[in-house]
Amino acid sequence: MKKTLTILVAALLCFASCDDKNNAPAPGELSGVKATGLHGEIALEWTVPDTIDFLYVDVAYVSSSGEARNKKVSTFARQPGTHLVRDTIAGFADTREYTFTLTPWSKHGTSAQSSTVKATPLMPPFAEVFNSVEIVSDFGGAIVTWENKTGRPVNLLVTYLDNAGQSTTATFATLSAEKGNISSLDGGERKYAFRTEDPSGNRSETKEAVREVYAETNFDKTEWSFPGYDENSQTETIGYSSQATNEGASPNGRVKAIIDGELNTFWHARWSSPSSSYPHWYIVDLGREVTISRI
Repeated sequence: MKKTLTILVAALLCFASCDDKNNAPAPGELSGVKATGLHGEIALEWTVPDTIDFLYVDVAYVSSSGEARNKKVSTFARQPGTHLVRDTIAGFADTREYTFTLTPWSKHGTSAQSSTVKATPLMPPFAEVFNSVEIVSDFGGAIVTWENKTGRPVNLLVTYLDNAGQSTTATFATLSAEKGNISSLDGGERKYAFRTEDPSGNRSETKEAVREVYAETNFDKTEWSFPGYDENSQTETIGYSSQATNEGASPNGRVKAIIDGELNTFWHARWSSPSSSYPHWYIVDLGREVTISRI
């Protein structure tokens, strides 16, 4: 008897639930649906119905790779004090037209009539950056430049062989700067292969550039000097702010220790009375015109 009663109650509850769902009101239709193409993205906009039962909008579309996708946008995504909702669909890898179907759903699992809108994205950021990349020869490597005016994150990857013949990839975050350096390479011809990619996994083709690496050599410091240098004076000159002559055997404490090539010697600002104050500085006269690749 108990088993029969339990089954009967369950059946009645199921019937009541199904009946409630069938009789539940639809959430109301969307209005003002718009779509605008951005760089690799589509900006969507719509106004949700002013009903307490509305819960979310299901946005359905087909991605650049042909995959059917859905994105649920909650009623709580409304602009403050309005019924306006703005959302962005990212990750488009081309500039063909896309169709978006927006379906409003209620808290009861009922839907209203869908709205359809079409838009074409602008050139994706990874392609914009890729088309702007330039690689020029430099001492000990190359200078890589690019432009990223889209405001979207794109990585630039440059692959080359290091001095040991091992493949090395330098990755540049193109929103952080507009150029980067590849360094510590021996002189000679070098091949660079570069491509770009975005956080959605879209990537450009790979392009190669062959550039000459200018050989680096250490400067001969025999001609270097500090203007107004005086071995035994702590006083400021036109070439440095001060030096300490009471730091033991020369060159310790003296400004010339900066360029003597020894890691165990040092320059020290004057600390005995009267002590010197910031800024501490010096000028090195290289004795001739040179091109400096790095310090």
